[in-house]
Amino acid sequence: MLIEFKVGNFRSFDSVQTLSMVAADSHNLRKIAVQTEADLPLLKVSGIYGANASGKSNLFTALKFLRTLVISSFQNSDPLSKINVQRFALKKQSLKDVPAIFEVSFTAGSKGNVKIYTYHVELVPERIQKEQLQIDGEETFLRNGQNFDVDESQVPESATKQQLTKPNTLFISVLAATNTQVGLDVMSFFRNEIVPVNGLENKIEPATKEMLESTDKILLLKRLHEADLTINDVNVEHNQFSILDEDNNKVDLQKLPPRLRNQVLSQSTRIKSTHNVYDDEGKVVGKHDFDMETDESKGTQIFLNVLGPILSALEQGKIVLADEFGTAMHPLMAAYLIKLFQNEQNTNSAQLIFNTQDVSTMDHKTLRTDQIWFAEKDRQEATRLLSLSDYRRNGKPIRSDLVYNRQYLRGSFGAIPIIRKHPVGEGDE
Repeated sequence: MLIEFKVGNFRSFDSVQTLSMVAADSHNLRKIAVQTEADLPLLKVSGIYGANASGKSNLFTALKFLRTLVISSFQNSDPLSKINVQRFALKKQSLKDVPAIFEVSFTAGSKGNVKIYTYHVELVPERIQKEQLQIDGEETFLRNGQNFDVDESQVPESATKQQLTKPNTLFISVLAATNTQVGLDVMSFFRNEIVPVNGLENKIEPATKEMLESTDKILLLKRLHEADLTINDVNVEHNQFSILDEDNNKVDLQKLPPRLRNQVLSQSTRIKSTHNVYDDEGKVVGKHDFDMETDESKGTQIFLNVLGPILSALEQGKIVLADEFGTAMHPLMAAYLIKLFQNEQNTNSAQLIFNTQDVSTMDHKTLRTDQIWFAEKDRQEATRLLSLSDYRRNGKPIRSDLVYNRQYLRGSFGAIPIIRKHPVGEGDE
């Protein structure tokens, strides 16, 4: 499970900001919202709210950037290539030696032997300035530039592995590539445990297609029916066709440019939804198939798109990062997806972290104050992250029975756009 993520000097983040999944000392919704792992009370769900361009999505971009870097650093270890990191650009200073900062803490291991991993990295485009791994608070390695302090009991033959680590390569990626267990553990977290989904994307996710073509389809259809979508069945239809060149010879799809190949493959696979056909008396007299992409609403497409990865994450205990969560969905459908995680039956350590502008989910019956976060830009246009549990009113914490979304829209918590009124036509020509 994710414990904490920190980011600084990256995109809209200037100073280091922290998203914590550690539950506060509150009894509100505790049975359904909190799961204990490694003796830590961890939240199953957190939601990030804020105005447009407040930096909500940049938090996810930061974690996905670190994920990609860990996975690919050793493979793309050209010593002359630069790390494509976008640092905070709105401060009048030289960026040359000011690093972007990332730190993630998570749990890993089998039941009864769960450990806490904390991985920290500071980097500029030319090199890794600092890198550190701690397990249960004990240092596994500390790297400053090309100087390494390594626990040899956890990193055998470390001298050889250090030599493989170029200035612009992550040591943790080298450890994973050389089958060092601590490196494999961290790599597994980034590669296997984080599931990004996009609430704006209506193309069906691979996880959804896999469910539709397996016995898990029964569960997926059950969830569709629970969400009150009048779809009886969903099927994957594979169309066989060939692309011919000017001489009528078949073109090898693998030789096509990746973008064109993906377009061709997407057209060869269609998702069909089945609805009832009714007579004049309302009796079911048949079935009719629709093309999901062209005939169903965008909200239905997006709901089905995210449903596969979410159900898979719930079963396997993964972390879903849902960007633009609830877009084009009815608010009750978004709340339904939250409650799949916010549930006593979610015992596999699955977590949902989402950002949204749908404040209907900011409800005390759905989320606790420590599950509600705000992204807000300061006067220098740098993003700050604030938890509702840290707010005080008359010196006291925000009440757990407060109508949060109403107070939020009134401006009580900030993180809203300031709409400046002016007479109609002012400034117009």
